[in-house]
Amino acid sequence: MTFVDLFKHKLGQWALNQKLSHQINLPPCPLTLSDTQSIAIIFTIHQTEDIQSALDLKNKLIQQHNIKTQLLGLSLNPNITPKSLEPFLDIIFGQDLDWKHLPKLNRIAYFLNQSFDILINIDTTNSLTLNYIAASVVAKIKIGHHHSKNQKIYSVMFDAQHHSDTLVNTIIHYLQLAT
Repeated sequence: MTFVDLFKHKLGQWALNQKLSHQINLPPCPLTLSDTQSIAIIFTIHQTEDIQSALDLKNKLIQQHNIKTQLLGLSLNPNITPKSLEPFLDIIFGQDLDWKHLPKLNRIAYFLNQSFDILINIDTTNSLTLNYIAASVVAKIKIGHHHSKNQKIYSVMFDAQHHSDTLVNTIIHYLQLAT
């Protein structure tokens, strides 16, 4: 990472911390899958298998519990283009980010204007962009990958040893236990 990229990342991290310091931290409310009406799933697309993991989670939630689910992916891979993706996925690409690596508001406004019962971040790389989105979304419960910097963002965190499939299976397991 060059000095300029590191500087941009630090400014983006500062912007995220500013956003978190102005938020009112509500305690997570008990919520079961039978009570849940809407779930947001955010994820990073490194390869097409990442899309399949997110779609698998969405399909399990819809088929087993009939929950409205919305996906938002982040692709920084230049080999993945909008034409190569599922037509019903909402994807943020590199050109949709500002110079601090944060999403441009006009690109994610529709997502931020919704309220979800549960937000699930299945990214295991601790993406600044997705953490910023998670901090900005209104959700009763926010679930994400365990990292010490994420404690102010997520109400529930899991350590999946950097495998998104493991994280997805763990999240489904614990959500079903709560039902």
